[in-house]
Amino acid sequence: MTYLEYAKFLQDKYGIPQVSYFSDEGFLNNSISKENEGLFVFHIMNYKAYDLENYETALKNDIEYQRPENLCYGNPLEILELTLKMSIEYGNNLPYYAKEIVFKYIKIINSLYEQKDELSPFYKLIKDDYDKYISLLSQSLNVGIKNFDDLCKNNESDIVEQIYNDFLNYQKQHLAKNLG
Repeated sequence: MTYLEYAKFLQDKYGIPQVSYFSDEGFLNNSISKENEGLFVFHIMNYKAYDLENYETALKNDIEYQRPENLCYGNPLEILELTLKMSIEYGNNLPYYAKEIVFKYIKIINSLYEQKDELSPFYKLIKDDYDKYISLLSQSLNVGIKNFDDLCKNNESDIVEQIYNDFLNYQKQHLAKNLG
């Protein structure tokens, strides 16, 4: 699935926001949030203009980028996957910003897996997808993240060692499959 196909898939799965990201007065539309359901809002047009959740940046770009049809919801793993797809397809245009989003969501996801808070709506949506997370970490090496140390930069937590070992095992298994 391409980046835009995956964004459309997320819109179909969670619905399209009912309002633009920013109000006409320039404030974040609070009614757009679905964090109580474990979902983040993502600007689909980030591949054309980065940092669209920043009002100053939004003013410098087409207002259409803020409209509901150009937004989607996703849980932390889905947003990480969407960002990786964007980076792979449009990486030459947005290498730094995409990497920044990847780091942001890796930090969030590491924290969720470390805390294992069953009351967290975010954790509830990703708790059974740990293997997918390890796979996404491997894919992140395709977007300018040099190695696992780079990947875990600013993500110091007790779970990083476990994730690192699982990541190495995943890499070895895929290498063996490709060689076998």
